[in-house]
Amino acid sequence: MSFEQIAKTYQVHIFVDNSEMETNAETISKLLEAFKDLNLLPNYGKEFILSSGHHRDFIKLVSSAQDLIIEFPSNEIVMHFNNNDVDITLINNVLDKLASLFPDKKSNRLSMLTSASFSKGKQDNYNKVFENIFRYENKEAFEWEHRIAERGSLPNDDGLLNQILTYRRGHFLDGRTHKRYDAIGIDIDINTVPKQEPTYTFSKAKHLIESMLDTNNQMKSEALEKMPMGE
Repeated sequence: MSFEQIAKTYQVHIFVDNSEMETNAETISKLLEAFKDLNLLPNYGKEFILSSGHHRDFIKLVSSAQDLIIEFPSNEIVMHFNNNDVDITLINNVLDKLASLFPDKKSNRLSMLTSASFSKGKQDNYNKVFENIFRYENKEAFEWEHRIAERGSLPNDDGLLNQILTYRRGHFLDGRTHKRYDAIGIDIDINTVPKQEPTYTFSKAKHLIESMLDTNNQMKSEALEKMPMGE
């Protein structure tokens, strides 16, 4: 039996200053109005502010199926997409709404993270992946990790990228059933090297994230070459 993809998630991080955002009815009303076509519900998260030693509440917008979550902590805006393939149209839709809500906000860093887990393979398949990655005699290893980080660049001299690929073998937690399963995970983290001053508007972020997605797809394709996905 070949591997089967069990779970997939991705996140987009826009590092901006949200310290002025209050968790009051007025802010929530503006957010719900802007995102009304996505049918999101308000919720709250809590973060620890290291500089002050205090906890701070922040707003979250959550879909009823929890497959889309948008968070507004103090130093970034985070989009979580669960059990979905990367949808650049949806990402751009969210960024357009953010640009309308916060026309003066700029980011000094962008990040895209994708994660997928593959299970139900025979032991020989796990061993094959191990052999494709490592040079080690014990191919029956049941837990391992391999991580490589490289530098890339954005088009038009818009900045440098950190491109990080991680393979992990071990037990994963199914968020729906809360049961653990044996699998291989592939994580891809692509993020811009931080700039000293915020320069990325939400409109600019749209174009850069599309470029980052192209890099992500190339890295994913190369990563899957080490996985026995056929019969």
